[in-house]
Amino acid sequence: MIIDSHTHLLLSSQKNDIEIAIKEAKENRVTKIFEIAVNLDYIKQARKLSKKYDEIYYSAWIHPCDAVEYGLDKLDEVMNNLENLIENSDKLIWIWECWLDFYWLSKDAKKAPQEVETQKAYFIAQIRLAKKLNIPLIIHDREAWFSVFEILKQEEYWNFVFHCYNENLWYAKNILSDFPKAMFSFAWNLTYKSAKNIQETAKNLPINKIMVETDAPYLTPQKFRWQENFPKNTLYTLEFLAELRWEDLDTLESQIYKNTTNFFNIK
Repeated sequence: MIIDSHTHLLLSSQKNDIEIAIKEAKENRVTKIFEIAVNLDYIKQARKLSKKYDEIYYSAWIHPCDAVEYGLDKLDEVMNNLENLIENSDKLIWIWECWLDFYWLSKDAKKAPQEVETQKAYFIAQIRLAKKLNIPLIIHDREAWFSVFEILKQEEYWNFVFHCYNENLWYAKNILSDFPKAMFSFAWNLTYKSAKNIQETAKNLPINKIMVETDAPYLTPQKFRWQENFPKNTLYTLEFLAELRWEDLDTLESQIYKNTTNFFNIK
């Protein structure tokens, strides 16, 4: 059994064919799909999806680009709305994916520092709500690794997984040194020719620290480049990882399934 620990079915061009996506996923041993919401409206849609399909769980979070759009002046309002949305929710596997993403910063030298400040404010607010509710976080950093590391140390929160890990082994080891319970999830960027640092990390991390995902509809596997990604492709991620680590596929599949269900406290 396989879990796609990070996908966005509702962002797919075929979002009206979710039943087909689930069927194809199950045919490729993917039995659970984690739908990652990206803003307040998306959370409501993802919740409905999880109630309709047994295979789907969902998250609630605020994307950094949405955070910038909401703005600092709406921080308290957005966080209150977020907390209200997750009260009495079933199949909510974690609160959200916390981002610092400096790749998408404005090219305007005056706007960019304000956007960084806003992203950090939302990042910290979401970490603090996670601490309050004792729920794990998914973290993605893009061109912001130093800030992510410093904020995590500052807030002293250990319950997180790095989604779509794209840094090197040195950074992973530093994370584990300060946060020994941290987890690392790998998507299909792992397979790209330019991903030598990511491959080195995936090859050398302890097996009990690893999860897999698709980040669909993005990051399509190398063999299907220029096509839309779907949860069924989690199997290919796992197969590549097993070959990279020189490990038995069934053993790796079983361990990663255990890693994921234990981390998110689901059966």
